[in-house]
Amino acid sequence: MKKQFSERNLYVADFETVVDEDPTQQTETEVWSASICPVIKRPEPNDVTVYNNIFEFINHLEYNIEDDSIVFFHNEKFDISFLLNELNKDL
Repeated sequence: MKKQFSERNLYVADFETVVDEDPTQQTETEVWSASICPVIKRPEPNDVTVYNNIFEFINHLEYNIEDDSIVFFHNEKFDISFLLNELNKDL
């Protein structure tokens, strides 16, 4: 039996990336901060988990988030591109 959307484990996540002083000259960037928080009715400050690199964030997803969870990203296309780049390095 499928879980209803409201019964799933829901999370929100966001990445912060390095931006050069002159972004028009920037050729690459990296994630310097990654955060994830469960979607709950009464969140507390300690519900947010923050990492200082994308590797720890990926480990968090792999070992601490249930398989049937949904993670919403603040800027999905941009943030997911960093995840895909990191995951493709292992192939």
